Amino acid sequence: EVGGWKNIHLMRMSIGVVYSYNDNRFYIFKEFEVKDLIDMLLGAKRVIGFNVINFDYKVLSYYDRRNLKRIPTLDILDYIKRNYGIRVSLGKVAQATLNMSKLGDGLQAIEWYRQKNWDKLIEYCKRDVELTKNIYEFGLQNGYIYTSSTAGLFGRKKIIVNWK
Repeated sequence: EVGGWKNIHLMRMSIGVVYSYNDNRFYIFKEFEVKDLIDMLLGAKRVIGFNVINFDYKVLSYYDRRNLKRIPTLDILDYIKRNYGIRVSLGKVAQATLNMSKLGDGLQAIEWYRQKNWDKLIEYCKRDVELTKNIYEFGLQNGYIYTSSTAGLFGRKKIIVNWK
């Protein structure tokens, strides 16, 4: 709707979800609270996410000119791409590593947004953050995570991580 992936910066935020290790809780932000979300990210010692650098930060750049890429960030997708040369989905990593599934996909999230189904949208976003958190913790504890491919190029593939 914004003219393709090259225009991510024109997308708007519907719901933002953050898990804080400091408080051991999830925070949920609606679009009118986006400044609070950005301030929380800028104040973090480290942000852990999945495709946060090339998606979330670009979406948030619509609202704030500060350089979010200066935040110390572990982007799990970026880590996999840089070290293994493959691009995989959060769903594939979550299924292969945790045997857990996402609650939908981006197209479904857009539909929930259009329907103003905030409960479903919050649940979907919160689940993605929970999966990311659990993948990170698994990798931290074990020194590896797994991924799989829908293209049939490989089954479950071990990804060695060093996130200490």
